[in-house]
Amino acid sequence: MSYTLTAEQREICERVMLPSEVDNYIQHRWDEGGNATVEGKIAVWSAEPPIGYEEARRRKYPELGDQLDVIWKQFNQDRLGGKALIQEVDDMLGGILATKSAHPKS
Repeated sequence: MSYTLTAEQREICERVMLPSEVDNYIQHRWDEGGNATVEGKIAVWSAEPPIGYEEARRRKYPELGDQLDVIWKQFNQDRLGGKALIQEVDDMLGGILATKSAHPKS
């Protein structure tokens, strides 16, 4: 069995952990002690002050590595399309592409 969160409970949980972690954590708590354990933990979290906008944004943004990967892919497309890159970007892109070539995905 498992515990199904209401939308309000999910919002409370996301104040203290990443959204992607909520379901596994709640399942673990439910396995430990059922509904009372889950609801008790959510009650504690609901008494905590809400997080600020910086932390809320940090939790919702994709991982930094994923963000950078997209940016470097765009720079590479620009380079392949003939767009001139500033020297620092071109040098960094060359290093990143060399590393990816030396260590390809399996």
